[in-house]
Amino acid sequence: MLPKGLHPFIVDYDNVEATLSAGILGMVANMTTNEQAQYVYECWDQFARSGRLDELVALYAPDGAFESPLVPVLLQRDSGICQGHEEMRRFFEEGFRRRPNELVRWWRNGRYHFDGSTLIWEYPGRSPEGDQLDLMEVMELRDGLIAHHKVYWGFRGVNELLRSQRQKLVPNDSARGSRASA
Repeated sequence: MLPKGLHPFIVDYDNVEATLSAGILGMVANMTTNEQAQYVYECWDQFARSGRLDELVALYAPDGAFESPLVPVLLQRDSGICQGHEEMRRFFEEGFRRRPNELVRWWRNGRYHFDGSTLIWEYPGRSPEGDQLDLMEVMELRDGLIAHHKVYWGFRGVNELLRSQRQKLVPNDSARGSRASA
């Protein structure tokens, strides 16, 4: 749990969704403070890793977008963009359902960059516990909420996606062997 006072507009850390829907973040019209960016940085990781779906989705603007090469894989569609809370909820639910994955370690070095509207951080390919998916999170923030979130995949992440898709396309050896002997 984040310490009280980390985010000056959020008081109830156990009920973030209700606090956000009450419009407290709307007090700062059309801008995002450094404190709000830090809150998103801390909470997005915490909510995503722990499967706190309602709180994760509440970090996004209602008309927000989430973009990743994993979207078409998990939702079995062509588009890699989830638009709005309903589509994001379906994507995150499916992602939570498919855990664990040995390459998802959620390790970050604690650093991020925020320029007043864009928040960026990395999950590097190497962590203290070993290799992990290498991802770059890039979020456009508006009024303290995520307006557009793009996930860029590095070499390990792309190879993992490709390996996963190849396994679905190629029957395993035992299935081929049983058909050949029949």
